[in-house]
Amino acid sequence: MRLFKSTALQKTLYAVLAGLASTVIFASPLFALDPKKRITQYDIRVYKAKDGLPMNDMKDVFQDSKGYLWLACQEGFVRFDGARFVLFDKSNCPGLRENFIYDIEEDWEGNLWLATNGGGVSRFDGKSCTTFDTGNGLASNVVKRILIGRDQTIWFGTENGVTRLKKGIYSSYKFGIFTESQEVLTLEEDRRGNLLVGCAQTGLHVVRNDSTFTLPTDFCIHSFVERESGEIILGSNFGKLYVYNHNRVEKYGPYQLATPHTVRAIHEDQQGNLWFATEGSGILRYYDGHLEALTVETGLPQDHNFFMRVIEDREKSLWFVGDGGLLQLKDNKFTTFGRNEGLTSSFGSTVCEDLDGTMWAAFRNGGLAMFGRYNTRTLGAEDRLAGDNISAVFPVQDGGLWIGTNNGLNYFKDGRIREHWNEWNRYVDIRSLFESTTGELWITFALPEAGKVMVRIYSETGQLVRSLFDNEMQAGQHVVSWNRLNESGNTVAAGVYLYRLVVQRQNGETAFTETRRMTLVK
Repeated sequence: MRLFKSTALQKTLYAVLAGLASTVIFASPLFALDPKKRITQYDIRVYKAKDGLPMNDMKDVFQDSKGYLWLACQEGFVRFDGARFVLFDKSNCPGLRENFIYDIEEDWEGNLWLATNGGGVSRFDGKSCTTFDTGNGLASNVVKRILIGRDQTIWFGTENGVTRLKKGIYSSYKFGIFTESQEVLTLEEDRRGNLLVGCAQTGLHVVRNDSTFTLPTDFCIHSFVERESGEIILGSNFGKLYVYNHNRVEKYGPYQLATPHTVRAIHEDQQGNLWFATEGSGILRYYDGHLEALTVETGLPQDHNFFMRVIEDREKSLWFVGDGGLLQLKDNKFTTFGRNEGLTSSFGSTVCEDLDGTMWAAFRNGGLAMFGRYNTRTLGAEDRLAGDNISAVFPVQDGGLWIGTNNGLNYFKDGRIREHWNEWNRYVDIRSLFESTTGELWITFALPEAGKVMVRIYSETGQLVRSLFDNEMQAGQHVVSWNRLNESGNTVAAGVYLYRLVVQRQNGETAFTETRRMTLVK
């Protein structure tokens, strides 16, 4: 159990109050992690040795009651105020016997307790350490985990079982088969006051009312979480989840993690989502029936998928530690969309909002993306777009959308893509679109070589409606507009029409000719 949750610590001010030592003042709370976002859409910040850490391999992360983050590693323990890392080790912390720290906790008096690899357990008062070892009653000088109980009992998970410190008296406990390994991997106190122990020996080990018992399993337990509902979930060394209920250990029913790796830590955030730190499968999140992974392969900005611990701060950011340093997940006002969110290209060309408030973004060789608040839907050539290379998107007064591609023009409305001027091959590369207040459509396009361009509009029965264009054009950018009038100057009715396009080279040779149907939408 953690007595204090961590804080994002990013906006830090220093102040000297009435001549006293400087203290840390934190900014107002940031945004909670919006569970509907993908993990890759959060603000992800990674701190490594190049940012001031003594090394990348971190064993634990904890925040004290003053707001500092504390990190445990092989080189000592590190204080982080959001801007600067300060290392404490045997050279500057009198009384500390071992630099290798596994775990950090804070007691009710504000002292930090440090679990060390061979140096017993040290109590840090902010200036120096007082160390306790087997001579004081510890079961072993190798201490892996510390837990501060609700009744001011301190539990130490050692290499040789559990030691309890209560009112100055040390008591030790072993589990299962005493001749087998007693190395403690994790500790948890449930709301009934029972101590739950996971160790290198299989089984769930429980200390209740000064006695112990073991519930047999065929796996080792590396992590616990007691949810707000009272449900206790166990993480195993095979990546499987189990539940402890009424003195029984059963396989967790709602879902299982898609990982064979050890679940090192489990955390339920303030919105009820479950987060998992794994030994090889990165960070996992379970929300609303969906399991999502943040790994090196899916956008994790570091070289390792190995994580040891996770905590949540008062500003609702999450902090993870592992082989790759310290990682922070926090929300902000900006939501990023990329390949991880379903886009097929990262090269955007234009963006617009239609009359219904839907956002659209066009991409080079990536089609047209329609954005919901958190997800995307991409339209491309397989959806009857003239091409996937889109340069222009323009919403019009009737609620539709003009789409200009490198291979012609489309119109989108009511979920349907309709052909207009499209598939002119390499002769029509539409670069921009504009509709006037009178409904006149303006189109810019590019010809790769000079030629004569003729465009005529016909009714569905074959009658000529309008000779729209009949002129020589040089290679390059051009503009054509149609005000939707026929040869007599009258506005034509909505319906199906035919257009015939002919492009001739300067030597009279026909370069391209096509007759196609189009739908005129009012």
